[in-house]
Amino acid sequence: MSSARDWHIVEWYEDNDVSASKPRGPKSDWARMLRDAEAGWFELVVAVDIDRLLRSTRDMNTLMDTGVNVATVDGEIDLSTADGEMRAGFLATMARFETRRKSERQLRSNAGRRAEGMPASAWTPFGWAKDGELIPEQAAAVRKAFDAFLGEPSLPIRRIREDLNAAGHRTARGSAFSIDA
Repeated sequence: MSSARDWHIVEWYEDNDVSASKPRGPKSDWARMLRDAEAGWFELVVAVDIDRLLRSTRDMNTLMDTGVNVATVDGEIDLSTADGEMRAGFLATMARFETRRKSERQLRSNAGRRAEGMPASAWTPFGWAKDGELIPEQAAAVRKAFDAFLGEPSLPIRRIREDLNAAGHRTARGSAFSIDA
């Protein structure tokens, strides 16, 4: 129950691990929220900001099709009115613009770094020193991991991760290896 508005919270939907520049798939909380909205489980979505909820006008239209309304920290946006739809559309367009502009800047920066002979990432890849020298122990671990993955039988990624961590290896950021790292 929200004490400020006397709203009953039905569910929390969070896609904090999904980049704004990548589509949200069918297993995301966005997709689950849309399914729940279509099922009539709630009438209102509350978000910190509209650009944290809607990434494009397509998202806005999809949400509008469910019939729910939106409230943000800055106020409510009534998607059933022309004014509310126009405001949400403008904010969704701005969110997409910011995401695309950031992506374009990053691509230009990476291209410039590559042109100067520098790695595109600020993080040094596992197996290499910042000066570009090979680190023999880490390079051997990389070879062993690839051989395990490509071998017959192939080891699962989780097992390879466990082996890297058990051997005391850490990622360039100093953390244990995950199945994504």
